[in-house]
Amino acid sequence: MARNDIIKLDERFPFAAGVPTLRVARGALPCPKGFLVTDYEMRTTRGSSGRTFQGFESFVDTISKGVDSFSYGAITHRAPGDTSIAGVRVSTIGSGTDVTVYSRDDETAAAMMNAIRESIVSSQSSAASVSAPQSPTGEFAHAIDLTSMHPVVAAAAGRLFGEGNYFHAELEAFKTLEHRVRQLTGLDLSGDGLMTQAFSANHPRLDLSTASGQSGKDQQTGFMHLFRGAIAAVRNPKAHDPHRELDPETTLEFLALASLLHRRLDIAEERRTAD
Repeated sequence: MARNDIIKLDERFPFAAGVPTLRVARGALPCPKGFLVTDYEMRTTRGSSGRTFQGFESFVDTISKGVDSFSYGAITHRAPGDTSIAGVRVSTIGSGTDVTVYSRDDETAAAMMNAIRESIVSSQSSAASVSAPQSPTGEFAHAIDLTSMHPVVAAAAGRLFGEGNYFHAELEAFKTLEHRVRQLTGLDLSGDGLMTQAFSANHPRLDLSTASGQSGKDQQTGFMHLFRGAIAAVRNPKAHDPHRELDPETTLEFLALASLLHRRLDIAEERRTAD
């Protein structure tokens, strides 16, 4: 099969869908009787370290525990060395996920991409739009729509919040901040040291300011302290202390803070891309 005979479809999703996307993408590959699905390019990065894998399950297990980025590919073929009849590639880029499907015909390529798209979009929608359980006093029984928050926060905390698991909703939302800062800067650090180096007013790796001159420096310093405080006061205690019951109102306020900080990271990421 000549290269120009291959049908190729690309789609980008504006959030990191992680392991569910990998499993859906792999499952979308056609596998007629007598054909094989072979995984390749299984690679993760965290900080300055990269790791490659031979087994699919160990690959997804590592991703589920938290990585900065990953890339994955798989093909369907009759035997090793034979021309493939279909393929898929998934990779995280910044805070989004790129999916590419390959096939010999339009119908197969479209069916694969539709299956992947529908599963990812459905998963994201159910995570982002949830209902808050009623509190013992009868308050807060109205529906809560987290789609107004940053998509990273909605994806990380939406399902947990809807289940009433407020402790872990907060924890997962604030873990995404540290993960994203590490991903954008390439720094192999954590906690206060990561935030200080990432947002230093004199030599910032990520510029969060929207003003110039001294006002811009003041903004940068202020947001550096907000990020440091978010990790010290919210993320760290929840990661190390015993589980504590929380109320939905307070959790929403913390989620809004995480959303605000992610939107500042959007500014820094867009500015760096433009440069």
